[in-house]
Amino acid sequence: MTSNVIPFSTIKEQVGKKNVTYRPSQWVYPTTVQTEDEFHTSDEIPYGTSFTTMKKQVRKNSVTKKSKKDRVSAKSISLVRRLF
Repeated sequence: MTSNVIPFSTIKEQVGKKNVTYRPSQWVYPTTVQTEDEFHTSDEIPYGTSFTTMKKQVRKNSVTKKSKKDRVSAKSISLVRRLF
């Protein structure tokens, strides 16, 4: 049973592939370190933005007041209407 097993290194040699070389990721291990001067100061960031403005910017719907039962029944009705 083990005589039919071909090692992966032999297959790589036959195909002409090299061994994988591992190098550290530039995202996990950055080569440069940011200093304090590179970050924004609190004056530059507009913290006065209201929550409703942010919801509009990301197109987030407001929280519904309907119960789950009502939402499921409304969705079922809309899907049935789509069939006819």
